[in-house]
Amino acid sequence: MRRIGGYVAIVNLCLALAAFAKSPVTVPRCDAPPAIDGVLDDGCWSTAASIGEFVQTRPADNAPPSRATTVLVAYDTQALYVAIRATDDPSRVRATVAHRDDVLADDYVQLHLDTFDDRRRAYVLIFNPLGVQQDGIYAEGGAAVDYSVDVLMTSKGRVTADGYAIEVAIPFSSLRYRAGNGARWGMHVQRRIQHLDEDDSWMPLVRGSAALLAQAGHLTGFDELDARRTFEVIPSMTVAESGRRVRSSVADRFDTEPVDTDPGVSMKLALTPDIALDATVNPDFAQIESDQIVVTANQRFPIFFEEKRPFFLEGIDVFQTPLNAVHSRTIIDPDYALKTSGRSGRTGFGVLLASDNAPGIFSAEERENPAIDRFVGRNAFAGVARVRRDVGTKESYLGMLATSYDFVDKQNRTLGVDGRLALDARTVVSFQLLGTFSKHSGKGLGFFAEWRRTGRHNNVTISGEGRTRDYRADLGFTTQTDTNRWSIVYRYDSEPRPDAPLLLSWVFTNTAFSQWNWDGRVKYAYVYPRVRFNFRKQTFAMIYAYSDYLHLEEDEFGAGAFFGDPERSTIYKGVVLQIGTNPTKKFSAELSIDHVWDFFDYDFGAGPRYPRVSPAALADPSAPLDPGTGQSQNITGRLELQPTNSLRLTLDTNFYRLVRDDTGRTAFDERLYSVQATQFLTAAAFARARVDYDSIHANYRGQILLGWTPSPGTSIYAGYTDDLTRDGFSPFTGLREPGTHRNRRTLFVKASYLVRRPF
Repeated sequence: MRRIGGYVAIVNLCLALAAFAKSPVTVPRCDAPPAIDGVLDDGCWSTAASIGEFVQTRPADNAPPSRATTVLVAYDTQALYVAIRATDDPSRVRATVAHRDDVLADDYVQLHLDTFDDRRRAYVLIFNPLGVQQDGIYAEGGAAVDYSVDVLMTSKGRVTADGYAIEVAIPFSSLRYRAGNGARWGMHVQRRIQHLDEDDSWMPLVRGSAALLAQAGHLTGFDELDARRTFEVIPSMTVAESGRRVRSSVADRFDTEPVDTDPGVSMKLALTPDIALDATVNPDFAQIESDQIVVTANQRFPIFFEEKRPFFLEGIDVFQTPLNAVHSRTIIDPDYALKTSGRSGRTGFGVLLASDNAPGIFSAEERENPAIDRFVGRNAFAGVARVRRDVGTKESYLGMLATSYDFVDKQNRTLGVDGRLALDARTVVSFQLLGTFSKHSGKGLGFFAEWRRTGRHNNVTISGEGRTRDYRADLGFTTQTDTNRWSIVYRYDSEPRPDAPLLLSWVFTNTAFSQWNWDGRVKYAYVYPRVRFNFRKQTFAMIYAYSDYLHLEEDEFGAGAFFGDPERSTIYKGVVLQIGTNPTKKFSAELSIDHVWDFFDYDFGAGPRYPRVSPAALADPSAPLDPGTGQSQNITGRLELQPTNSLRLTLDTNFYRLVRDDTGRTAFDERLYSVQATQFLTAAAFARARVDYDSIHANYRGQILLGWTPSPGTSIYAGYTDDLTRDGFSPFTGLREPGTHRNRRTLFVKASYLVRRPF
């Protein structure tokens, strides 16, 4: 059987290599642009280049597809035009009116556009059968597609008698690209057919290859495409009226604040098709909903939240490195910021400068402390410089990164190198070395190293990263210092069975992990085997088991932080069952159950409702921390219903409970609920209602939102949020207070409009 499997792999490799040798597709220039209406009857399509002969890549391996797909491509001076004909039974096509970047549960067609043909970075453009868009940036070797980036384009689709049809116009002013004589773009076209659990691809794919873009097909014919320069400006305005609960010597009261008008503007100047200059004044945060509620009880480290502001998202991929040394949400409220990013030949670059007024903003109570006078009203200044050079003929690069952060007498600098080296089609090495320099904490060092070997069935990744005790990257995101972390991950992918009635494939993964400090003491280690079964109808089941060693030392929490023994350790064990299904477009569900024995309660307590329950705290509530083991259970679930193509209902739950072994008391029992209903009135307009509940704080947070988003950069939102506590505890006294109390309320209108002009 092993020999047969080897022959199959060799045959498929030969087929794929033969496909790679296909002549590039020459894209013709059309005389008149097509009307983007989902009806493929324009004259442009009669002369367009035709791409067909797709193959099925999942579950079969480069075999004939179950359904035919044809893609037409053309261009003019303004845009690249793409049309898609996808045959299928129309009654089984999954097509819904969805929010942008939320179409992966539908049928869809996906393009990877490598507009520099460097096999390192590509735009990912996805369209469901109604033309709803999902877009992002794919970086070779990255963990996942970054869907935070939005590309301005027009698309329209419709379900037809024999499947569906989609038309797309992608303005060249929305892309960074190479044009002129001899210009060549890489392109993948892939199709997902949900009811068949099938993936099809224009280009055959070699399973286990470490490089996706190296297997892309090619487009040529852009000799007549001029290098365009464009200018765009996005003025924005937010008008909000807010109120909040404040403390009073007589009784707490609710104060309504004056109406706040917050204008801003972002500008972009495309100097060439591949270099842009961006500027912003008081940038809009682009966040019209609250961050998803998360468990905060018993958490030792900060929680990561994604960037959402358009200014910072432009060209964000060039600033990303393995150690996350640049996280733009650390620039909280900039008065102004400047950025230039792009590439020249084989070199990509980015420079970011910002003046942030957030560190100098203090509440009236905080200003009563004279020690902060020298910080009040002062701005922090941030700078980032990045250069990345493509090397070799494969998907390799070398890069340098420098950052600077200054706030009064607080100074921080970082400087480092990083890279990715593709040793062959299946082996990749990545690394980063970063030095930090801080005025008060001195010098620090951070490193990252990874060796990854992929295969048809066997995949191995060995990776490590570390940060010294004095490592500080104030413009990055760091969970913990004084650590060295190394892991070995082995994954086995079974051979998919296209004709199987139930089980299509399974995957076994095991992770061995160890973390120790720079003194050589092991702080954390685990073994984590797991297996996933993939069934028909987008259904899966995963079974996990793990055994973790955790060692705590008092100095991690502060001098004198522990009661009694300054060191604690445990070996905790757990099992997890996770299941999910999406059998139809009207229903999907996921459930995860995680039970752990001998898990640490760090003895932080969880607010007035759950005071500390360690032996030391029960004897003296003000005693130092007394961490101890217990049993925990974490149950998360998600249910999504879609009664119609335009109405979506979701329920998210998270139950997390920990009971101490030594006292038998409940350290915390946190229950989170989030209910959301979204009604799409048109493809661009929607109404949404959402309610979140956190049991520990007895907190209800509700929001009603109306939105009109015809394109990225142009939108109008009107929303109302309310934050209430019922039968909870006073945030000022910590005492129980019956009844309902409003904590905060906001009514807002936010609008922005994109103006784009050539020059």
